[in-house]
Amino acid sequence: MLTVVVRALIFVACRAALARAQSQGAQDYIIADIFDRIGVTNGYYVEIGFNSPTFEGGTGANTWALHRRGWRGLLLDRQFENASINLVRAEVTSANVAGLLLAHGAPLEPDYVSIDIDSADVFVMSALMGSRFRPRVVSVEYNMFFNGNDLLGPRAFA
Repeated sequence: MLTVVVRALIFVACRAALARAQSQGAQDYIIADIFDRIGVTNGYYVEIGFNSPTFEGGTGANTWALHRRGWRGLLLDRQFENASINLVRAEVTSANVAGLLLAHGAPLEPDYVSIDIDSADVFVMSALMGSRFRPRVVSVEYNMFFNGNDLLGPRAFA
């Protein structure tokens, strides 16, 4: 039942979001629409794999719409840094993800975490979820050619 509800929410959100989106695949406005429906607790985001020195560049920030709404957060990227938007240059791995978030003051229960590092995304997500962090909403880039159960074991997505 939950899967059906999530799919319905995503379908409705996608149609409304496409015209206003800045990110690849309208993810920024889909996420904003989800929070319109479930509410906001602390308005804090973490974007791992920011891909630009500013919100206006790159392939589009997944947190763009949230940032425009006044949310604050931590942006991590292995190439770029910009203190004015709290963008920290860091190579994020499964071994250091929780430590990086703690070191840079992220709350243990951020409203939203985006993971898009074009490599070990699912491993970083698994490590983050195995730590003390409990984000309310998480989006993770994936490679459809790899089975999640093969990578992390059959109970990883239970």
